[in-house]
Amino acid sequence: EDMCEQDPVTWEEVAGQCWEEFTKPGATLDSTTGEVLDPARVQEGCDEEMDFMSQMGVWKKVTRDTAQNDPDGKIVGTRWVFVKKGEKVWCLLVAQEFAGKDKREDLYAGTPPLTATRYLLSDIVSRGRNNRKGKLMVVDVKRAFLHGLCTRSIYVELPGAESQGGKYVGKLVRSLYGTRDAPLAWLTVVKSDMKEMGFKECKVTNGVFTHPGRGLRAVANVDDFLLSGEGHQLLWFRDHMMKKYE
Repeated sequence: EDMCEQDPVTWEEVAGQCWEEFTKPGATLDSTTGEVLDPARVQEGCDEEMDFMSQMGVWKKVTRDTAQNDPDGKIVGTRWVFVKKGEKVWCLLVAQEFAGKDKREDLYAGTPPLTATRYLLSDIVSRGRNNRKGKLMVVDVKRAFLHGLCTRSIYVELPGAESQGGKYVGKLVRSLYGTRDAPLAWLTVVKSDMKEMGFKECKVTNGVFTHPGRGLRAVANVDDFLLSGEGHQLLWFRDHMMKKYE
């Protein structure tokens, strides 16, 4: 829904409702299990996420009037997703942009087929015990979508005090989970990085790469990279990704 069409007088109330969706009186719930979470852990997780977004410069704070007067702009809601992992509560701020009847093929990001992963696994296994140097590695990029750049005029509701009672919204500079083109923005970053490292992209499907010089094969499924190759070459890839994204 395009929230730009709503009465701005009601925005303070609406902004408050966004943060109550996964709560009940006196409690915040795990978004997947419904478990009641420790408020202190939740606050720590939210603070960590907001600090990271601030460091990344995910949005530029502007007045709601500025957003509503942008002819190409669109204001979308946001919400928190809470997931408990061990003693820590992982908090993720996501946008709520819905496609509705607006079909945009230019925002679509293809993903590698399951057969690509099966081939990579089959290839390394079929070489047998004689291929003692061949190994597999999985590399996960944390908060991957935030590394993509937003190319549309998208404004998001800001959490808590950030909005100053609904007066301010955030104009996205980087893509945010839940926006329609976030996967495409991240895929663009992946392709650029892989090319910079010397990988060749498969011409048939997205997310499949080979590095002739280093003997590496990779399947990139959103923020997870599955690679096969010799151990020291896999470590080279891991170190490069850690240096850039950690």
